[in-house]
Amino acid sequence: QDLLENGHQVAISVAFKETLHELKALLEKDKVGVSVIYGEQSPAEKEEQRMCFQRGENKVVIFTVEEAISLHQGEYNDAVRSMLIHDLRWSAISMSQIEGRTHRDGKFSQIYWLFFNDSIEEEIAQIVLNRVISMKGMVGDDTSTLKEIEALLSARVDAD
Repeated sequence: QDLLENGHQVAISVAFKETLHELKALLEKDKVGVSVIYGEQSPAEKEEQRMCFQRGENKVVIFTVEEAISLHQGEYNDAVRSMLIHDLRWSAISMSQIEGRTHRDGKFSQIYWLFFNDSIEEEIAQIVLNRVISMKGMVGDDTSTLKEIEALLSARVDAD
């Protein structure tokens, strides 16, 4: 809601279709226009939903697919994009694919990994963050910010 109130369009990645439908119902209850993209849809349905988001007709898109959709800023409007990753994946490649849906073509998109403290999701976040650092380091990407996040996460966990 904060992101929407600040003029952002929000993409939400989920792993499960049931989560997608539950989030959609909650947002629509609050009168938020929502596009959905998932594997069972035809290519035409996926593109129709994508375009409703890209043109700004719907301020939120919830999706299960990890690749082959472009949700970046600037294709049809200049609204800032933010990405929420609801279900963290174990694979650094999958996480990079998901992040690349909005963070591409020279357009920045803030990415938020969602997890509860002291949960299995927090453990997954630490593991996959290390994998992402390794993967990006192998190709020569700057990993300094990721390493800072890793240190903060590790310090928090160590303090518990």
